Amino acid sequence: MPATLHAVASSGSLRAAAAGINVHHSTLQDRLTHAEHLLGWPLRTPQGRLRLRLALAMRRLARP
Repeated sequence: MPATLHAVASSGSLRAAAAGINVHHSTLQDRLTHAEHLLGWPLRTPQGRLRLRLALAMRRLARP
């Protein structure tokens, strides 16, 4: 899941994110559906992607 979330946060499109992690775009859609359910917010909206980027940045900053 971390690789999927990082790819979505750092790519300009979902197809580019899928290509970046070597999965079919429909597989990425399924993974995003699961991640959205776990996180509780949409990842396919601009606001959701911003929130994802911020969450990943905070996660990196919290590491020792």
